[in-house]
Amino acid sequence: MDSVPSYPLISVFSGDDSRAIDAETIHRGVPSTALMEMAGAAAASRIAALFPLLQEASIYCGKGNNGGDGWVIARHLHAMGVRVAVYAPQDLSACSDDARVNAVVLQKLATMHPDDIQIHGYPVATAVSEDSDVAARSSLTDPFADASHDVSMAPSIIIDALLGTGITDEVRSPYREVVACINAGGLPVVAVDVPSGIDANTGAICGIAVQANHTICLGTLKTGCFLGDGPAHSGYVHRLPLGFRVNERRQNKVLLIPGVTGTLPATVQPAMHTDESITARILQRRHKYETGLTWVVGGSDGLLGAAVVAGKAAWKTGCGAVILYVPAGLVQAAEVLAPELVIRGTSRAGTLNFGPEDIADFRRQFENRPGTLLLGPGIGRTSGTAEFARSLLNTHKQTAVVDADALHVFDPNVPARHILTPHPGEWQVLTGQSAGSDWNRLEVSRAYAAQYGHTVLSKGYPSLICSPGTPPLITGYDTRRFTRAGFGDVLAGKIAGLYSQTNDVRYSCVAALIDGKLGFDSARANGTIHPEPADVL
Repeated sequence: MDSVPSYPLISVFSGDDSRAIDAETIHRGVPSTALMEMAGAAAASRIAALFPLLQEASIYCGKGNNGGDGWVIARHLHAMGVRVAVYAPQDLSACSDDARVNAVVLQKLATMHPDDIQIHGYPVATAVSEDSDVAARSSLTDPFADASHDVSMAPSIIIDALLGTGITDEVRSPYREVVACINAGGLPVVAVDVPSGIDANTGAICGIAVQANHTICLGTLKTGCFLGDGPAHSGYVHRLPLGFRVNERRQNKVLLIPGVTGTLPATVQPAMHTDESITARILQRRHKYETGLTWVVGGSDGLLGAAVVAGKAAWKTGCGAVILYVPAGLVQAAEVLAPELVIRGTSRAGTLNFGPEDIADFRRQFENRPGTLLLGPGIGRTSGTAEFARSLLNTHKQTAVVDADALHVFDPNVPARHILTPHPGEWQVLTGQSAGSDWNRLEVSRAYAAQYGHTVLSKGYPSLICSPGTPPLITGYDTRRFTRAGFGDVLAGKIAGLYSQTNDVRYSCVAALIDGKLGFDSARANGTIHPEPADVL
């Protein structure tokens, strides 16, 4: 059997699980001060590599262990020749034990190097406008840009080590004012673990949040950098493994599908160590109809284009054949639009929409040439079409890809386990719930997959893949570019085409997503300002 490309996956954990992993590391005999020292030293080295001309760093430290990391970072940057100014609580007795130990060390160094190490209390509190966080977001990168604004040559930076992973409530004074000060500082910002004010679990803004150019995650990536408002505040995301292997079988673990080019906000740096990969094998076939046969059932009055695009996308994956099954009145148009596909029509001459009368005809043709079914692109929502789709799904016993309007009639108790590809509105119809936050969308999709056995690919920013019995997958690159009409049809077609050749659900979903991203990036590199679905086939 032929191999297909493998794709790297990176473990991502909630803030709660990340703290539990740290606690387990300490319980296994690594002193907490040693863990903080290694984390801070590694972060300082990464910061120095990111800013090769760095001369000055202003480091804002909180009273917890995130602040402790900041004290260590300050010491190591000073050892590299960088002048450091630390802003921290005046009363160190309120700090965690490990933070206080490292604060005292830096204070002693400051007496020896008063020109290069300065330690201050927090800036004088000023009024914070309700629009402060909106203003902080005003400099966000255009999601279609080729690269974020380059700040790597900056001689001065701000390091955010205020709040870390523990915050879930509103940011209060004095931290609220300090966050506003950081955002108004006019310098590149590096956040430690997660931007202060971002919930490390959900990515929600806790009233106000630091706007970072880079976020350095110590030990584990945090889900809050990739969900909700996290991507808009995290900039480039880096993971620094600390060299300790712990049990990563955690309740909220997800796997990240990293971006390939590493040029967009909230994109994991491509050189980052990966935890595992996903791959598959192409099934052997002796002729075009034996393996790699995809059926696309869709198209209706005014919506034929969606089915054609999906069929072409499936064909481009290397299928042996793609059969496009459409209402009889659309056959001639389909043959003109897609000569590379095999066009089949319903037996009712002249019809422009599917109806329940077409079930027997489809079954007869499908049983003669069985393959992977994609149901939904452009199929429409007439009452007859709804009855056709419902009847087909209630009797179909192989895994199918269910997309678009077919999701509006989907019964999760059908006999086979399917791949469902809803956009946000279809997701709400499918689950009966409002998506709310990305964290809620993730949890509901995970529960739906576990309860019914289907795979849910929830399209959005980020896109999520939830399959029963396996960690969810989330995209680590900007998917907002794919919200234009037609990209969903391409994705569904690619998934169906890949599944017809591999019989691997998760691989087909991941490979389809990444193939679409690569196509989009290639079109942009070749001068297409706004790539369209045809560019990513």
